[in-house]
Amino acid sequence: MSDSLERGLIERVECLESDDENLDSKLDGIDAWLQSPLAWNGGRRRLMLYGADVDDILPSHKGTLSDGMGYLFLPETPDFSTGDQSGAFFLQLG
Repeated sequence: MSDSLERGLIERVECLESDDENLDSKLDGIDAWLQSPLAWNGGRRRLMLYGADVDDILPSHKGTLSDGMGYLFLPETPDFSTGDQSGAFFLQLG
C-alpha cells in the first residue's frame, strides 16, 4: 500500500450568490449548515468543504465525506507557532 495520495484539482470560482442555502465549498461567505448551526468559541467558520468536492480533490479516496459537509473554524489571528490547537474542524453528514 502506497503512502502517496493521488491529487486532483482545486478550482477557485467567484460565487456571487452566497446565502444560507448555498451548500457548496467556499471560503468565508455566509454560513450554510447541513444540520444544526455550529459554533466554536475560538473563532469563526472560514471554510466549508462539500463532500463531492473532496472526491474531485482526492480521487483515490472517493466517498470519504460522502454527501456531508466539513467546516473549518479558525481564530482571526491564528498562532501556529505554539503547537497548540489553532482551529477546529467539524463534520455534518447528510
